[in-house]
Amino acid sequence: MEMPVSYMIIQNLTSLFNDTFSTRVLVSKIAEKMKVYGLWETFVTDSFEEYIDNLVVNTDFELDDNDLFQEEFF
Repeated sequence: MEMPVSYMIIQNLTSLFNDTFSTRVLVSKIAEKMKVYGLWETFVTDSFEEYIDNLVVNTDFELDDNDLFQEEFF
């Protein structure tokens, strides 16, 4: 039996995830994983481009060029 798909904005999805698993995963990490695994359109109501635009506007750009390409492992 297939579960009905529920859509929500990425901030609400992240909040639900963190509450469910008692974690503090950042919205950006959830967004990145959702996009990489092709799940963004399945679960998230806001467009990925709109999310990136808001992220760019609200991000402090005191980063070194190499910081953008640094990998993180969990």
